[in-house]
Amino acid sequence: MRGKTNGPHSRTFALSHLMPGLAAVLAFLALLLARPAAAQGVRGDLLERGSGRPIAAALVVLLDEGGARVAGALTDAGGRFELRAPRAGAYTLRADRVGYRSTLSPPLALAVGQTLAYRMEGDAAAVSLAGITARSGRRCRVRPGAGESTALLWEEARKALSAASHTHAAALLHFDVELFRRDLAPGALTVLREERERRSGQGHTPFVSHAPDSLSRRGYVRAEGDSLVFEAPDADVLLSESFLADHCFRVEEDPREPTLVGLAFEPVAGRRRVAEVAGVLWIDRGTAELRRLEYRYVHVPSHLVSAGAGGRLEFRRLPSGSWMVERWWIRMPIFERSASFGALTGGLEPIRGRSYARLVVIREGGGEVVGSSVREGRGLARTGRVTGMVWDSLEARPMAGARAFLSGTSWSALADSAGRFEIKGVPEGRYTVSFEHPGLRAWGTVPGAAPVEVRAGEASAVALASPSVEALVARECTGEELRKLPGVVMGVVTRAGEAQPRATVKLTWRWFNPLTRTLKVTGSETVADEHGFYLVCGVPVDVQIHFAVTPDGSTAPFYERLILRDRAVGRMDVRIGPQRYGP
Repeated sequence: MRGKTNGPHSRTFALSHLMPGLAAVLAFLALLLARPAAAQGVRGDLLERGSGRPIAAALVVLLDEGGARVAGALTDAGGRFELRAPRAGAYTLRADRVGYRSTLSPPLALAVGQTLAYRMEGDAAAVSLAGITARSGRRCRVRPGAGESTALLWEEARKALSAASHTHAAALLHFDVELFRRDLAPGALTVLREERERRSGQGHTPFVSHAPDSLSRRGYVRAEGDSLVFEAPDADVLLSESFLADHCFRVEEDPREPTLVGLAFEPVAGRRRVAEVAGVLWIDRGTAELRRLEYRYVHVPSHLVSAGAGGRLEFRRLPSGSWMVERWWIRMPIFERSASFGALTGGLEPIRGRSYARLVVIREGGGEVVGSSVREGRGLARTGRVTGMVWDSLEARPMAGARAFLSGTSWSALADSAGRFEIKGVPEGRYTVSFEHPGLRAWGTVPGAAPVEVRAGEASAVALASPSVEALVARECTGEELRKLPGVVMGVVTRAGEAQPRATVKLTWRWFNPLTRTLKVTGSETVADEHGFYLVCGVPVDVQIHFAVTPDGSTAPFYERLILRDRAVGRMDVRIGPQRYGP
């Protein structure tokens, strides 16, 4: 998977000019040369040790003398498998089943054209991850040895990743994938723009990373002209020798999700000059199944780190034993550059004069599998619904027209006139529900979010609300400002229905000085943000306030008046037009 901030050719030769006899001879020779050599392989059964029951949906791989994988197959309902070897020689079978210890056969000698029948016995005892904990001060280990907690976690993650790689390589699934690209507002992460595209096909993989050796050499972020390209690790990258050599591992825990245990990874000390990735593979303690990968970019300029560049992949195991990446996203910050901004010399050299860098937007690209089926015809989807209501705390009413969405996915729904929404057909899993509305952008507020767990056949309810006026004031005003003068005035500046970014809003008022017995004129000034929103703290109550609003690029101010009466917080939307009107 890759994001950017901004087929082979074939030849054909005609034989029409040759003599018919010569053409026939050449065709016959080509047919002889194309005949395959006698194939060799292993056909066998995987059975549970002790009970003799067949083990279905396990991945059996054929390893050569150097330990490299040359073939793989998933066992069927009867535990049967069949593998082809590329040439005669000595091979070893390994049976991988998530949650159970792997089984290795002794070396097996295959002669040319031989099909060997072999019976394997798999361990019946499940692996336990319940006692694995993160210890303070435990150093990050490169290639952890047998018996260590990191080795046990990596072994379970490796099985899932190997099955996902096999599922892709063998084209076992038919995918219906919905891809999306969004522009998110920095900080608030509200959706500013969104594009969607649906693709489908047999064996179509949701995304593919560059070759592991290429990423190891060039890094995961690189410059292409005026743009930056961000790369993400897929299953093949994570399983590669270069990734294991470039990273070390340790155990990590999250108190918010005690059912999961993490295998954290980070680049080794010698990788400081290469743009790298660090992250966590989260594994279910009960089933030992790989749930997701979260990653971030390191050894990159600090403004990329602070902007939250990174991504997430969510994995799913199918009843057939196949694995896939069900959902994924990558976030890439887009910065505005000026003439004095400095250049990205050397690919990712830290930008000089960071104060000139302005984060314009966070670009989020990703997708999810919205439908799939196993090639043999077995189905996949287990889905539920997310229902809820969106409340506008600023207006104290339901937020009609708000778009509720599951963060990092394309699943969304519009709220009706009562603020209610329903998102249907959501695959089982844990999500974060958020929402966006044009009014929220104008008020500069960060929408609320809520976690939700979706179960098949059930409706999961959530309640969403925009921040209250009190929360907005607490975010923008200091206690000292409000102690001097308790009033707050905020609003949106528009002209002909369009927001007026960078409009100057100047407030003035008169107040009586009892010591000098004179009237004093004072005030405050601010500039509206990119949505035309402004907020002024420290305004007097029960005093007439004069507004002088000057749109950006204009010399003619627009005047209004307001008096804060009952509440210390007042709203003043300034609509610049041919007619004047009061608050």
